[in-house]
Amino acid sequence: MTFINSVMQKLDDWSKQHNIEMDEDCYVRELKSNLFQQLKEETRDEFIEADGNELSGKMLALHSSSALAINFFEPMRTAPSNTAKLFGSNSHMDSFKFESKHRVITTAANLDFEFYGKHYSIAVEAKFLEPYRKRPSFIFSPAYFSSKNSGIWDNLRICRNLAESNPGYQYLDAAQLVKHIVGLSRTYGTQKKFTLVYLWYGEKDFSECRTHQNEIEDFTEKINPEISFCAYTYQDMFKKIQETNICTPKHVRYLGERYFQ
Repeated sequence: MTFINSVMQKLDDWSKQHNIEMDEDCYVRELKSNLFQQLKEETRDEFIEADGNELSGKMLALHSSSALAINFFEPMRTAPSNTAKLFGSNSHMDSFKFESKHRVITTAANLDFEFYGKHYSIAVEAKFLEPYRKRPSFIFSPAYFSSKNSGIWDNLRICRNLAESNPGYQYLDAAQLVKHIVGLSRTYGTQKKFTLVYLWYGEKDFSECRTHQNEIEDFTEKINPEISFCAYTYQDMFKKIQETNICTPKHVRYLGERYFQ
C-alpha cells in the first residue's frame, strides 16, 4: 500500500466514525465539518485576502493541507511566543499570521504561516500529502536571472546556484523553497533575521517518506551555510504538544484521532 492510500484510508475511517458527509473526491459539504473549531475572524480574513480561494475550495478536502495547518495551529495562535517554541525558538513573538506574503519579483509567494517578532521571524511552508501526489516542477522564469533583477540574489549566491541547477528531487519542491527565501530576503534584508521552516507529514515505514526525508537533508546541507533553514514533521510537532500543556486535551485528542493514529 502506498503512503497516500494508507493516510486516505485512515482519514476515511475517521470521517465515517464522525458521520461526516463527503462527495466521491473526499470533499466535505460544509467547511465546519473539516475543522476542529470555528474559524477565528482573523484567520478567515487572512485566507480571504490570500490568493488560493481556500475557504470555498481546497480546504473542503479531507486531505487539505491548509485544513491540517489550521486544525493544528489555529487554537494556539493567540500565544505566538509559546507556539514558536515548538520550532526551537526562544524569541518573543508579537503575532502570528496564516498566508503571509513576500514579494519575489512582480508577484508574492504565499507561506502557510509566519511568526513575527521585532527582530526575528519564523516562516513556515507546510505540506500534507501533496509532495506524494505529483513530482514537483523545477521552473524559474527568465526574469529571475535578468540583469534588472540581479539584486534579488544579493547575499544569496548558494540559492542562485541551486536555482540554476535542478537537484532532481522526487518529492521536495526545492524551487518553491528557494523562491520563499528570495521573498523573505527582499522583505527583511539585513534588518531582520528569519528562519524558513519546512513542515511536512511522513512516516518512516514508507519508502516515499524516507526518500522525502533524504531530499530534505540534502537541501538543508546545501542551503544552511547561507540561510537559516530547518525541517520538522507534523509527527514531531504532535509528540511535542503531547509532552506540554500548550494544547487542551480535547485538541490533542482530535489531532491524534484524525491525523496521527
